[in-house]
Formats: sequence, structure tokens, C-alpha cells
Amino acid sequence: MKKNVLRIATCNFEADGKGVEALWMAMHDRLRALRLDLVLRQEIWLSGNRGGALHESAKEALGMNGWPSKGWSTAVYANPETFVALESWDRLTDTENVANRALRLRGAGPKSVPVVTASFHLSYHNTEERLHQAGELLYLADRKHQLTPDRSVQLPILALGGDSNSERMARPGEATRDLTKILDQAHLAHRTYLGPNGERLIDDRPDRVLRVVVEDVARHLAERPGSTGEILPTVYDSETQGPGTQIDRIYTSRVFLPALRSLEVVEMQGLTDHKVPVAEFDRDDVEEILSDYKPQPSDRITRSTSIAV
Repeated sequence: MKKNVLRIATCNFEADGKGVEALWMAMHDRLRALRLDLVLRQEIWLSGNRGGALHESAKEALGMNGWPSKGWSTAVYANPETFVALESWDRLTDTENVANRALRLRGAGPKSVPVVTASFHLSYHNTEERLHQAGELLYLADRKHQLTPDRSVQLPILALGGDSNSERMARPGEATRDLTKILDQAHLAHRTYLGPNGERLIDDRPDRVLRVVVEDVARHLAERPGSTGEILPTVYDSETQGPGTQIDRIYTSRVFLPALRSLEVVEMQGLTDHKVPVAEFDRDDVEEILSDYKPQPSDRITRSTSIAV
């Protein structure tokens, strides 16, 4: 399965397994079997107990190094055979819910620049808080790394992954989510915001904000020539909350899009209430990009990423 590729997953493991050891072990066995290089976890709520004992167990179970957010909400786990860990940015306002780490691709050569990786979990119920949190993630878009005493470089984002708890932007000609399918009124309130005339509008604003500087890998693959155009849901259908949608996403700097091979949405029924998106990048292509990296105009805002509502 794995040859000269980078495999990156975002995974919301519901309530960190709820304290059920067999469930926790089964989930981590499943993740390890996916042969991942990077795991961006959410809901690591139990991992900080007893001095971080469960977090240490997760590193061992995955065969990875790991770094939690300050609030034990999210974590970044990286395969030490693939990545060398560098700095993180604790000045990020939402460090309670965002784990971040600069990583260097092992064996990529002396001219290779590091990359930014981060795991996020946006608010479940508060649309204005989600919008603020998405804005705070933009702090990661212009982080710099000191390569030499007289040279620093702005780092690209290889993977910004997490649970957005909100919708993606509709593509041109695509209908937005049918709100009449959401029978749970509390959930409807969580997933919409008030428009200028008091109407409820589907909350896709976090996606609009983030796509100023990064791209959703699922969207990019769906828009490639020859694609079916399908974007798979990452949560399951619900009688009260409506059809499953794509709320778990992996974003990447647009400079890496030519290296993107595929995205698989892995079923996790019986283990957690979210599916696990796994993005696969051509490692040789990523190494080539990083060996001569300069920030690209394509990593900046385009007309199609306007956040106007």
C-alpha cells in the first residue's frame, strides 16, 4: 500500500473512547493498520488524565511521536521515521483546541524547508465562536522558520486537519444543504447563523475563511478533470440531524496540490461517530516542492474563495 507516499489522516475518536479500553485499543489498532505518517486527532479528552498516561499509550500504539493541545482537545502524531519534529507556536490564541507542530521531512535534503501541521476542533454549537476559531487558525499561515542565522522562510502548510462542525462552501451550481432535512431544532441552530433579514443560513463561513490560504483536499480532487465530482460525507446519516456531510477536512497549501494523489474516507462504524479521511501525497513530489520552496501567489486569496455572505 505504501511506497514513496505520505499518508495523512484526520480522526475524531468520539470522547477518546469513553474510557472503554477494548474500544480504545481497537481504534488505535485500526489507525496503525492504515500505515499513516501523520495523524491529526480530535477529542483526546481523556489523554491528559494521570499525567498524560493515555497520550503516552497512544504514541506507543501508533508508533509515533505526539504533541497535544494545551486543553487536551486535539493532538498531532507523526511517524518518527518520516518526520523530524521542530518548533510549535504557543502564541496561537486557541492553543486549548489546536495542536500544531513544524515538521521536517526526514531525508528530504539540506535545502528542504519544514512544513506546518495542525489539528483543530471547531465549536460544536456556537457559530460565531467557530468563525473566530477559523480566523485564529490563519495565524499558522505565515509562520517562519530560521534556516540559517541570516535567512528565514515562511512555511507552507502540509496538513491542517480537523472537525469543522460546519459545512463546506457549495461549488458553483451546487445546491446548499437542505435545511428542512434537519429535524433537530437545536442541531439546526448549531449549523446555521442569522442572515441580514433574520433567515437561517447554513454555516460555511469557517471553510470560506480557511480557503483564503489553504485548500480542502477533497474539494480539489473532486474538481480535477476526469473526477466524478463526488465529495464523500465524513459523518453518518441521522434521522434527526439529516444526511451525513463532510465536516472532517484536511486542508493543504496550494503548492502541494500537484503532489496530492488521492483521498480515502475510511469507515469507522462501531468505533467512532466519524469516518476517517486519509489523504495520500506523492512523497517524491513533496520533497521536490520543499527543496526549492517559495511562497506562491496561488497560496493566496482567489475570487472563488471570497468570504462574502
